[in-house]
Amino acid sequence: IVGTVFHLPVLAAALPGAVAIKFNAAVGLVVAAAGLLLLAFRRKRAANAAFVAVLALGVVHLAQDAFGLDLGIDELVVSDPPGSPGTAKPGRMSPVDAVSFVLTGAAGLLIGRQARSAVLIGQALCVALFAIALHILFGYACNIAEVYSSGPFTATALNTAAAFGTLAPALVFADTRHGLGAVLAADSVEGAQLRRVLPIAVIVPLLFDFLAVQGMNAGLYEARGAIALVLTGGAMLALAIVGLTIRTMQRIDAQRRAALEETAASADLFRSTFEQAFIGMANIDLHGRWLLVNDRLCHALGRGRDRLIGQNALDLLSPGQARRVRARARRLMRGSDGSLRGEFPLDLPNRGRRWFDVRLTLHRDRAQRPLHFLFIAMDVTDRKQAMEQLRISARILDSVACGVVVTDARMPGEPITYVNEEFVRITGYTAEEVLGRGFPSLSEGQLERSELDELRRAFRSSQPCVIEICQQRKDGTPFWNRMMVSPVRDAAGVLTHRVGILLDVTAARKAAQERDELLASAVAARSAAEVAMRARDALLAVVSHELRGPLNTIRLWASVLLTEEPKVDTVTRAARHIDSAVDVQSRLIADLIDVSRIASGRLEIQREPQEVGSLVAEAVEAALPSARQAAVDVRFQGADGAVFASVDRARLDQVLKNLLGNAIKFTPPGGHVSVRVITDDEHMHVHVEDDGRGIDPTDLPLVFQPFWQADSRDTRLRGGMGLGLHIVKY
Repeated sequence: IVGTVFHLPVLAAALPGAVAIKFNAAVGLVVAAAGLLLLAFRRKRAANAAFVAVLALGVVHLAQDAFGLDLGIDELVVSDPPGSPGTAKPGRMSPVDAVSFVLTGAAGLLIGRQARSAVLIGQALCVALFAIALHILFGYACNIAEVYSSGPFTATALNTAAAFGTLAPALVFADTRHGLGAVLAADSVEGAQLRRVLPIAVIVPLLFDFLAVQGMNAGLYEARGAIALVLTGGAMLALAIVGLTIRTMQRIDAQRRAALEETAASADLFRSTFEQAFIGMANIDLHGRWLLVNDRLCHALGRGRDRLIGQNALDLLSPGQARRVRARARRLMRGSDGSLRGEFPLDLPNRGRRWFDVRLTLHRDRAQRPLHFLFIAMDVTDRKQAMEQLRISARILDSVACGVVVTDARMPGEPITYVNEEFVRITGYTAEEVLGRGFPSLSEGQLERSELDELRRAFRSSQPCVIEICQQRKDGTPFWNRMMVSPVRDAAGVLTHRVGILLDVTAARKAAQERDELLASAVAARSAAEVAMRARDALLAVVSHELRGPLNTIRLWASVLLTEEPKVDTVTRAARHIDSAVDVQSRLIADLIDVSRIASGRLEIQREPQEVGSLVAEAVEAALPSARQAAVDVRFQGADGAVFASVDRARLDQVLKNLLGNAIKFTPPGGHVSVRVITDDEHMHVHVEDDGRGIDPTDLPLVFQPFWQADSRDTRLRGGMGLGLHIVKY
């Protein structure tokens, strides 16, 4: 275009003095190249527009030459310089160029449609275009003007012919899915051979023709010599093509033999794999007939090859299953589905109902035409029965009243792989929260040292163990868990899992504790009853003894008074002794009544303001006769001044007499009894002390119990029912 616009022969013509390309032809070639690029980048509409313009350009120029018209388009933009070589009319292109533009535009439009038939027609037009361009190029190579000139019309420029020769194969390569484009672009032997030979077949003849013409023009030889040179070049070209073809055929033959050997090895490998496969395999034709079956499938179906080959595979299924499988197979052949897979029950002779996991895959050739079906089947009856047993076992485990946990001993940390519903109820943790955790981690920080050592020993030795531990539920509440851990080994004796049984024994332990407490209470009650019975016996013995003594005294003196004439002094003595015995008897009965009132809570105390010091002095004064009789020295130390307190005068006198009586009774002759009244700002204390034999420290908790007396002969000889200190305490 630049050469035609600025009249630069070096750009417009390929050789000095040769025919120059016309402006319209240059523009048409640029538009055709742009359409080719747009077609390559999938800009279909723009590419079609470009090829329509190219086609229109060629048709218009052909119409001008065919009908002798002048539409004024030859020099519409650029004027052709006068005297241009090979130009019949200024600015007009050659009719051959116009035909080439028509072929180029039509080929581009057809190839752009991408339909197979349209692409093939377009590629045929490209071959015609390439032949025209090659013819022009041979004319220039042989310097035969009649070839590239068209009589009274404008000649075709060399660069125009070269441009059309380049456009033609480029358009062929625009669609490599069909026809010649597919062959040239194919990654195959024929494609490689064609790509190798085609440039040689075009360039070498052109080169020899050019050399022959140049040699003849230089006077090296005449026309016959040029013809001989061209024939020699043609023969060499033929020999070269034959040599390349032979070499290619040798390589193809070597590749064929290698492919045959590889195919035979693959066939042997496939046959070996096919026959030794642990699952059933077969080939089924498109009509459902068995083509090839392996031993595993024959064994699974309980039938020999002779009973299967050629038979319809759908005969094994029920009518309903056969209809569904046939419909799926049709969808496979249409390409709607990728494969068919499912579990089917088959009623087999001598084997009953068996379940098979079946997979049906359609195999196709390179052209995606269906060839046959690959049938793969595995007998899963035992697996389904095992799964059913597992579901039953899992249901049983979920129904038991104890938690079950399973750990994988083959994994680091022995993560938990299963827990039942009772485990979730006992611990409060969901299955998702504990699965994958280590078994001991649920009790981390809660095991006693002995329990932890026992659990570690059991884990190291892979032996069962039973421990009882206190754990915490998820909400933090404690519970007692009796845990039994048992190892599980495979057939080779290798430890694979551990099974833990968890039993919530919190209620049982509480019941046992309550039972122990009740038993201890019952034992204590029995012991108390036995003590009470012994105390009752002792009480009866003491009371009978103590009551019998005064009665015996009264009876004795009464008999004395009845059996003889008593003297006055005898009567006096008898009256005194009887009075003393009655007094003792009265005090014993009063003490018994007081003990009864204390036990029933009805002991009455009537408080009145009293001068306590004088009351203590009177009690000491009353005890002096018995002290002198026992040769015991009684000393009294009163308070400084009068001491008043709200007391029951009679009860205080009773308390003081009991204390003084005990002190005098258990002090040996020559001993001392001290009575002191001590006061402070709020209280008054009466201390009675003696230097007698004292009380055993082990008996101190018992001294205030009713009817208790130290177990000694001296105590029994001195008499008393053991009620004094009990009354004093209350």
